[in-house]
Amino acid sequence: MNKITHFIVHSKVATAIAALLCIGVWIYAIIESGNGGVLSYLNLLLYVIFGMLIGSANERAATGSQRTTLHTTLYYMGCAINPQLAVWQESTICLMLMVAAYRIMATTYRGRTAMGSYFAAFALVGIASIYSPQLLYLVPVLILCCGFMQSLHARTATAALLGVLVPYWVAFSILYLTDNTHLVQSFVERLTAGVSYAPAALHVPIGKGDTLAIPMIAIQWVWALMLAIPAIIRHTLSGTSKVKTRAIQNMQIGHMGTLFVGMLILPSLYTTMQPVLITLTATIGYGFFVSENKSRGRDIWLITLFVIWLLILGLNVWNEWSEAAQPPPPPSDRPRQ
Repeated sequence: MNKITHFIVHSKVATAIAALLCIGVWIYAIIESGNGGVLSYLNLLLYVIFGMLIGSANERAATGSQRTTLHTTLYYMGCAINPQLAVWQESTICLMLMVAAYRIMATTYRGRTAMGSYFAAFALVGIASIYSPQLLYLVPVLILCCGFMQSLHARTATAALLGVLVPYWVAFSILYLTDNTHLVQSFVERLTAGVSYAPAALHVPIGKGDTLAIPMIAIQWVWALMLAIPAIIRHTLSGTSKVKTRAIQNMQIGHMGTLFVGMLILPSLYTTMQPVLITLTATIGYGFFVSENKSRGRDIWLITLFVIWLLILGLNVWNEWSEAAQPPPPPSDRPRQ
């Protein structure tokens, strides 16, 4: 068992396998969706490159001195069970903007001149909210979570709010000058919309040709919570990390929790913020399994997560195949009027 978990945690081969499986599932999803244009394959390429960037082999585990690629593996695993992200959409832009914002926020620890960083980070959040308007509701909580960095005060909070507002000032100015102010109404409608989408369902076979429809979002979130919760508990109880590292992790956990709750209250955020949640979950969750102290319980939990992931992945592929294999409905026998 130790050999298996060591392979998953430390081997670049495991990361490559997860990436290849993700690519295969996404290409299949793109083909089946009928939206196999250049943008969809560019979207796939961006996700793959992004995974390579966040999983640099030179990064060290936050909980020790061991090198690991597990966070990259978990990122590709999370993407693989979210095939709805394969087609180009606004979520790709939001992912790039939000992660860039997090990287800037991570530099503000006890910064005496952090106002510029807060402004830049939340300017990126502001741009992301143009594509995902209801993200604006979460901005106050995201700012408060930056308090873990011990650099949040009246001036930096003001800089963050100004950073969110500046993209809107620029965007509305452009709309006014180009006589496209009618688009503001569309933005307001998206901002005030309630549940605006029907989540996809995974049809699980239960025998004799019958299937049980389970919301895809429920399956994805159960797996994500099984990954994140043990890591959060271990992070809370452990005091071995460096102070700055713990501050960054606390901020990330706060933002992850904010997105979880935000998506539950405002389901329309799911379509744009799910990739961000996958990235945060992988970044936080891997810390539970990387430790210099061996633990049979951790090994069993990791293998359990891996088996559940394979099951979800298989059901995803089966679901896509069964839908594609269904014959078209017969033509109506009703006479034409």
